[in-house]
Amino acid sequence: MISASTIKSKAAAFTATDAAWSIPTGITIFKYLLVAGGGGGSFNSGGGGGGGQVKSGVFQVATGATTLVITIGAGGVSGTPGTTGGNSSISDGTSTITVLGGAGGVSGGAGGAGGFKAKGDGAGGDGLAWSTIGSGLPCPGYGIGGSSKFGTTHRNGGGGGSYGDGGDGATAGNPGSSAAANSGGGGGSGDSAGAGTAGGAGGSGYCILMWVE
Repeated sequence: MISASTIKSKAAAFTATDAAWSIPTGITIFKYLLVAGGGGGSFNSGGGGGGGQVKSGVFQVATGATTLVITIGAGGVSGTPGTTGGNSSISDGTSTITVLGGAGGVSGGAGGAGGFKAKGDGAGGDGLAWSTIGSGLPCPGYGIGGSSKFGTTHRNGGGGGSYGDGGDGATAGNPGSSAAANSGGGGGSGDSAGAGTAGGAGGSGYCILMWVE
């Protein structure tokens, strides 16, 4: 009989890709939390980037596997549209679990779709066209399903929420906020393409593995 005092819960966190993580001896099952990279924000009354997909579950290690490849998706960068965030994954060479990066926002248009589903959890906030909203007026776009915030003078969509918040959409003449590293949040839309006023970058992905020894 195993004493409860001898059972130890362990965890490993990954903030960057590890191409050959050694599986602890005797461990065949992991619980995991996996986060993809967020999309980059656009600019010019544009949409924020979509938040990266988040997934949790149980990973069963294939017989004979001794290492795991943990891939952490990069955050997307600003553009027209912003670039899509990178996928994150866990693989033992036989089985692979993948989560999808959030799409980039579009200039003068909709926020990027979240990695999970279009206009659902993690979707980026919509930006309204300049001709529709004008300078310095409120923009209702922000991260659907996330906790990105916007103020009374924002006309640019905020980034979609993921494991963490998306970046805020910009006020007139300012850049969109970037999502924090390893948050999976989308970047907020910036006010223009110029230096210091572009959209924010999406947050990179993240992974946690948990097991019992």
